[in-house]
Amino acid sequence: METTDKQGIFSFTSIKDITVKTLTALENMYDKQNVGKGLKTGFGWLEFQKDELIVLSGCPNVGKTALALSLIKQISIDNKTPTGLIVPGNFENVALGQRLLSICSEVASTKIRTAMLNMDEFEKIKTASNRIYDSPICIFNEPNCNFQRLKESAIEMAEQQEVKLIIVDSFEFLEEIVDAENENYRWTLEAMLDRFKALAVKLQIPIVLTLDLPNYEYGYKPRLLDFKNYMVIPNKADKVLLIYRGFCDLIENEFISYANLIVAKNENGPTGDIRLKFLPKTALFENNDDGD
Repeated sequence: METTDKQGIFSFTSIKDITVKTLTALENMYDKQNVGKGLKTGFGWLEFQKDELIVLSGCPNVGKTALALSLIKQISIDNKTPTGLIVPGNFENVALGQRLLSICSEVASTKIRTAMLNMDEFEKIKTASNRIYDSPICIFNEPNCNFQRLKESAIEMAEQQEVKLIIVDSFEFLEEIVDAENENYRWTLEAMLDRFKALAVKLQIPIVLTLDLPNYEYGYKPRLLDFKNYMVIPNKADKVLLIYRGFCDLIENEFISYANLIVAKNENGPTGDIRLKFLPKTALFENNDDGD
């Protein structure tokens, strides 16, 4: 219950209303945790709930697309759970296929792009291509598509292929976001986030949006406050995941970067850091099993 004084200048919310909303949110979270229907991501304890809007963000070039493809590998290629990938950015299908081949075959992406392969690597690629071919992955790739096109594609994926997760890579390249005037940008952003949340609820599947942090400083661990003037992004999301990559090690002649997947906001579970490894050779994120 919101109340306004006679002049309509001030407003306040009753503690009764806050208590009811708090208890309702707690009950919903409790129910979701005990039903056990969360989609396991393969990254530590992180699970996605069926109607969540999830934001995956970080500095440019930190590995947001790599993490999205690593999720697809674990969920769809390894565990055969149908997943949809929607790409409104400038990402050619061949380049996408090459990256999936690299993370599944453990052959360096540079070798795949240039076809500089030895026989052993070529055999690994053929084996990986068979695994990818048999995986339940749906892809809609249309640069600067509008939300209506994206929505139609998502509904088709959900109804015909029964996808359990949709990832929208480079959300900020949607037509409505790109064309928004500066003075209307935040309003457009808020409206689009509301539409994505409504779509997740309608389809009863989690939707992940990847995007760059609006404000960032390289070398610093990201946090929710880095959204600054665009706090509507984390406010509208059910989960906010931030990627931070730290130092590199040379292990068995291969560079390995350690990363934190920071669960900075989680309406339906715990927050905290999940320690990962990042393999620059293949751009693959995986669980860190070193106990660090």
